[in-house]
Amino acid sequence: EDDKAEGGVAARAAKWLTWWRVSGGELSALLAALRELDALPADGSPAALQRAQLAQLSDRVADAELRCAALQVDAEILRTLAGGAGRALASAAPALASAAEALAGVYHHVCAVNGTQPERLLLEHAGQTDIFDESAALEIVDEYVYLGRTSRHVGFRERSEPPYPNRMGSVRETPSDLLIQNTLLLEDQSFEQCVLL
Repeated sequence: EDDKAEGGVAARAAKWLTWWRVSGGELSALLAALRELDALPADGSPAALQRAQLAQLSDRVADAELRCAALQVDAEILRTLAGGAGRALASAAPALASAAEALAGVYHHVCAVNGTQPERLLLEHAGQTDIFDESAALEIVDEYVYLGRTSRHVGFRERSEPPYPNRMGSVRETPSDLLIQNTLLLEDQSFEQCVLL
């Protein structure tokens, strides 16, 4: 029994010794591999480079999505504001047309008093239709401001100021042959108030 016990212990010891040697070799190989990885630069591995690039790309996509969402919100707000402004301008178009006609009448009257030929006539579309869109309303505003600026300068012998452009940048020539017969009939302040109203 003692021999069997001694043989069993020796066999077990041999097995443990063999396992320890094998494990020691494997651990040594793993340690060498880890040391090699530590010796490499941080981004030296192609896989590491790919992972870093993918991470950066993901961050950029996330930032772009946030900016896109913010721009969509801003665009919706601007669309709402533009729609409200367009509706308000369209609703004010009839009043602007009436004011433009009245102002044109004043302009023609001033030209008649000064003995000059009116350069501008009433808008062609004024009084012909009850349907106004935004472009027509803006055209009325342009004509209104133009007539105000033109009538404001009736009474000067010569005009040295450059022509006034309209809203779209088109230049409208103003009369240059007006002779002074009376003092200025309309004051600047009242005309500015008319244009603003």
